[in-house]
Amino acid sequence: MRRLPLIIVLLGALAGCSSGSGDAAGSASSAQSARSSAASGSDTATFCAAITRLEAAKDSSDVAAAGAAFRSTAADLHAHAPAEIKAATDTYAAMIDDLGKAATSGSLDQQALQTQLATGMAVKGDEIAKVAIWVSKNCPR
Repeated sequence: MRRLPLIIVLLGALAGCSSGSGDAAGSASSAQSARSSAASGSDTATFCAAITRLEAAKDSSDVAAAGAAFRSTAADLHAHAPAEIKAATDTYAAMIDDLGKAATSGSLDQQALQTQLATGMAVKGDEIAKVAIWVSKNCPR
């Protein structure tokens, strides 16, 4: 069966880990992230684990199983989003949850799921980018 290639791109961006920037703005951002992580370490760990689960869901050839993973992950993303990306995460998680609902309903095949994912990514690209950048800087690989 065909995998979900668009989700692979999205999840690769979310799971990527950058070494950070060398400029002062990047250092200030890293310092702020460190303070945020210290204040809510378990939330950050849970949030990062949810991103990892979402990445793993792409390997499912079963659309319904992927949908269930999307829904579970969306709930954790909503509940544990860092304050600095809360709004973007809520938007992204809502999209993932909607895809999960459609996938678990049995009304979608992989191609239809890919189409809905591509549409959601196009519409919500700014929010997804904010989440992906935060994850690349704050979630260990």
